[in-house]
Amino acid sequence: MAKPFETAAFVATLARAWTGRLVATLARAWAAVLFFTASRTHRLATVATLAAAALCLPLQAADPPTPQQRAQVLQMVDQHLPQLTTVLDYLRDNSPREYERALRDLSRQMRRLETSRKRGEHFYDNELQIIKLETAIDLAVAKLRLRDEPELRQQLRRDIRRLQQLRIERLTFERETLSKRLKRTTEQLAAVEQRLENARQSLDEDAEKDFKTLLRKAGRADSTRGNDKRARSRTRSEKPASDASPTPTNRTKRSPQS
Repeated sequence: MAKPFETAAFVATLARAWTGRLVATLARAWAAVLFFTASRTHRLATVATLAAAALCLPLQAADPPTPQQRAQVLQMVDQHLPQLTTVLDYLRDNSPREYERALRDLSRQMRRLETSRKRGEHFYDNELQIIKLETAIDLAVAKLRLRDEPELRQQLRRDIRRLQQLRIERLTFERETLSKRLKRTTEQLAAVEQRLENARQSLDEDAEKDFKTLLRKAGRADSTRGNDKRARSRTRSEKPASDASPTPTNRTKRSPQS
């Protein structure tokens, strides 16, 4: 085990190199847990170093989680990330500022999980496994910063590979979802194209039907039929007069009677 004062100094350096994730917070919390067995002098030195390191951390602009979100985050930790329980308990009691920072980070992960749940069971399960592995990797990195162990390196390598596999799996789900959406869109486009062609072909007929329908609504359907009758009458009256004159045969038959 590394000496407490050496570990505390390293944690201070780690805090100044904050990356925005939980690594620095977890490292400080993990170091504090290890230091409980150290002497009183070393513990006081460690607390002072950790406090100074905390003051070096940049403030995040994210709004603090609401009481409801806090409860949901802690429920998520209890159900899916129990390895964080001890760390969060320590931060809550000894470093409220870091505790709030950890809750904000976990709140973002919770929102990711809720979003994936809306997309389906496959996306939810995949995102949950990704969050678990990301947390395990953060813890492993924090521990490696405090103590270098071959077993920890091997576990970190396995977790990183598994995390990449899960991300590939998520991309596969994305591709399948987009393929299904593209198929539906193609089918909808074909249906619209057919409706467009039918509408073009029946334009005059549909317009006439709508015209007559609107006239009936206006109470003018009879006048339309009357106009049609008058038009047909005019057509008959305009026929040539020669068509109505008697034929020569008829004139011949009437002559003897006179």
